[in-house]
Amino acid sequence: MFTPSYITLMNENNHLYDCIVLGLGPAGISASLYLKRYGDDVIAIGLDGGSLKEAHVIDNFYGLFHQRGEDILKLGYEQAKALEIPLRFEEVVDIEILDHVVIKTNKDIYHGKKLFLALGRNRRRPNIKNLRNFEGKGVSYCATCDGFLYRNKRIAILGEGGELMREEYDVLKNFTKDLFVLTNGVKIDYSNAIDKEISSIEGKDTIEKIVFKDNSTLKVDALFIASGVLDTFKSAKKIGLALDELEQIKINERYQTNVPFIFAGGDMVAGMKQIAKAVDDGMKAAFYIHQDLKNSV
Repeated sequence: MFTPSYITLMNENNHLYDCIVLGLGPAGISASLYLKRYGDDVIAIGLDGGSLKEAHVIDNFYGLFHQRGEDILKLGYEQAKALEIPLRFEEVVDIEILDHVVIKTNKDIYHGKKLFLALGRNRRRPNIKNLRNFEGKGVSYCATCDGFLYRNKRIAILGEGGELMREEYDVLKNFTKDLFVLTNGVKIDYSNAIDKEISSIEGKDTIEKIVFKDNSTLKVDALFIASGVLDTFKSAKKIGLALDELEQIKINERYQTNVPFIFAGGDMVAGMKQIAKAVDDGMKAAFYIHQDLKNSV
């Protein structure tokens, strides 16, 4: 069994946390709340709340109806502060594995016995005129979250044909027969794909049409973006974490990665990218992290 000594590069001024949580979204805050209630010394670090902060309306989470993602995040932060869990709104710039975990941010350095990774997946935002103006007004990044809102409407999905796009397409086809595949100039093997380059998105209060560079247009009620992810996982690769074919971190039934004292959950691992699943991941991972801490004493 792996038994870290917690000596390397530690000095009397460094505090060694039982667990460092990276991520201030629902998975990270959920894990922090449970760890704290177990009596563990935990700190949560992240730049912001991830993709949830951009969610305009949440209707599918138990007990909350028609809530902004930003407001849900604030409720979680209030819970954490009530338990006196340190929250550090800092950018993580490096993760180093010694005989413990060292987290370097743009402001400080933190040491921990265990690490829970819940930094989420940042969707790539295509460079299309007016795209940001229509986010929450017809432009969405989650078919499971918002597809139901546009049932029997004209829906377009934008992507390059990767696994993410296939997953989103399979969800959206259940809601409408008018489903258009856009690639923004990329050639893919979808028989109904429109590979024209997109110039802009137009509409009044909500999206009404997509304008292509050849000046042709496509009337739509919604546009779902499924064009991959940013390389959120550079740190994961750097420290040797095993990834699957979708660049999701591989974990076992204990939410443990191939590095024994590193755990992961939320959108960084396989499964539905939903708040309910993220909160569940945080709860379960906290239990197993706490068990490991007890067994290593």
